Amino acid sequence: MYEQNIKRLPTDAAAHIICIAAGILLIIISALLTAPVRESSTALINIPVPETWYTSTWGVTLNTAIILLTTLIIAGITNRYAITSSYSILPTLFYLMYQCCNPMTGRVLQQGNIGALAIIISTSILFGNYQNKNSAGNIYGATLLLALTSLLWGRALFYIPLLWIGMMQMHIFNLQTFSASLLAILTILWIYTFLLIAGIIPGLDTPTTELLKNLVPGGYMTLDISEQYGLIYLLPAIIILAAMAINTLYRETHDKISVRSYNRHLNTTAVFTLLYIAADPDGIFNYMPVFNSVAAIQAARYFDTIKSLKKLRMLYATIIIYLSMYIIWIL
Repeated sequence: MYEQNIKRLPTDAAAHIICIAAGILLIIISALLTAPVRESSTALINIPVPETWYTSTWGVTLNTAIILLTTLIIAGITNRYAITSSYSILPTLFYLMYQCCNPMTGRVLQQGNIGALAIIISTSILFGNYQNKNSAGNIYGATLLLALTSLLWGRALFYIPLLWIGMMQMHIFNLQTFSASLLAILTILWIYTFLLIAGIIPGLDTPTTELLKNLVPGGYMTLDISEQYGLIYLLPAIIILAAMAINTLYRETHDKISVRSYNRHLNTTAVFTLLYIAADPDGIFNYMPVFNSVAAIQAARYFDTIKSLKKLRMLYATIIIYLSMYIIWIL
């Protein structure tokens, strides 16, 4: 009788379209009503694009496309690797809610949105090579993507060690895969150095020491009001993530071994991202899309099967809280 009381949300295409339309609507409203604020650049190359472009209509459009593409990949990861027990709308719902209810990540083209897309793609590659003894080529590609992304968002380099940890969790860490990963880093370093010296990409006007300062974290003393409010935005997602971690202790024995490995890597990425935010709060809105991507998958897993009215109310309360914070921000 208890199992018969399981409550499931709609999973059809219409439900996904409604979620996507709602996310786009939130972005449009915040673009019309909020003042754009973009995090300071941590790129390792000087991009010859005016700062105003990132918050222009074109910038908002590109950012929306990146968010939607990331959403599709998150949904694909969750369903392809059976992280939830059935085809679910929840990854789409949670990622769009986390991203779009925050104008700083929804309506502004932050470097972290590009970083989140690269990191979730590399995560998908990692999961797809679970226990694959011939995964060196794929690991090279995943590392190459992260290293390339670091030219646009320097902090992406911090996620390469997480990829190595993930390789251990997927049982594919060996001399061959680790060497392939290092080779990918060297490939980008060689290309980057050549392009700078040849003057093909902008960057020679800025001393290398100044560019490398973009890898140095900021501090709490320079946080503005929006960044302080951004810390509050993280709290509901962190609470759900903690609940998921506790719940995992009781249900992990019922999961496939591969799903346990996926779950551990997602938790590792979330925890390290929170540590990065704690060490570099100035860059919170760049780290937040990365945290949102893995937290959305874990939230979907937590609410995968709703067997009690209490858990259903918790889901509705989470949605109301984020919408309320969104309304407070735009007003």
